[in-house]
Amino acid sequence: MSASRSRRRPWLTSVLAASAIALGAALQPLPVAQADPSAPEPLPDGAITPVWSETEESSRLFLPVHTPIAPVTSAGGEWTRQSTAEGDQQITLSGEVHFEKHEAILSPTATGILDDVAASWADAPPQGVTIVGHTDTDGETDYNQDLSERRAQAVADYLTSKVSGATFEVSGKGESEPVADETAGSAEEQAAAKDANRRVVITVPR
Repeated sequence: MSASRSRRRPWLTSVLAASAIALGAALQPLPVAQADPSAPEPLPDGAITPVWSETEESSRLFLPVHTPIAPVTSAGGEWTRQSTAEGDQQITLSGEVHFEKHEAILSPTATGILDDVAASWADAPPQGVTIVGHTDTDGETDYNQDLSERRAQAVADYLTSKVSGATFEVSGKGESEPVADETAGSAEEQAAAKDANRRVVITVPR
């Protein structure tokens, strides 16, 4: 019996040593990639700093924006808000949803948006707000110039009636400053381009 135990000891010793080595390796901490919490997530090329809501009530007015060329739109696609490179805030009402075709009378959708804008200015009415109207290329150039001015003035008049103390500079650009090519792509794409070009831009200086 003692001879048998003696023959088993080298084998048992090898097994125990191998087990200890394997167990030690298993207990070694694995390297974990640590993210730098101070590093912001990368934004697309040419991106600008997103603007976020300061209050829940004004959340519809502060949407994250990645580029000044293609701002993120609201769920209804009816308006956008973005920061310019200079830090000004721009609110753009685009499309016929805000005015009847060839008219300068604000729609209920437009007045609802402007109510929110006015409410956000209640505590600190801004000075030197510019309101600029734009049209598509349908119609005569002179007519479009006049229409763009009347639409911009309609926005200014409404905001003036809702918030006191703010000052406005109103103008129209007609069809002279398009943001989209109305001649490119399919009929649907051309219609979308016209819709984008018909707009009123409200710029609030920082």
